[in-house]
Amino acid sequence: MPKRFQDDDLHELQKLSRELNYEVKKPGIAIAFPLFNQSDQENNDVDSIVSNFYCYLPTEDKCGFNILVHADFLLDVSRKHVDLQSNPYNERLLEHIIEFISVY
Repeated sequence: MPKRFQDDDLHELQKLSRELNYEVKKPGIAIAFPLFNQSDQENNDVDSIVSNFYCYLPTEDKCGFNILVHADFLLDVSRKHVDLQSNPYNERLLEHIIEFISVY
């Protein structure tokens, strides 16, 4: 399920990405919610979902929910980690992700 940004949010994310020399013209977020049936829940397969952050490929960073989160994150040079502590663009994307999943 992709998120559509309001114009103000889109411009803010574009500005933040440019400031980091990571120009993203149209930042995107997509969330995948797993579908479970009764036997999955009884067998505890609900907890077996790999819930890493994705930026086209999986990173090594867990998102902390039983969902898949894909976004146009700015990754470290190894492409394995998302800086969510000192990167204003990634921090703002994460805020949008939290807002997006809180609706569902």
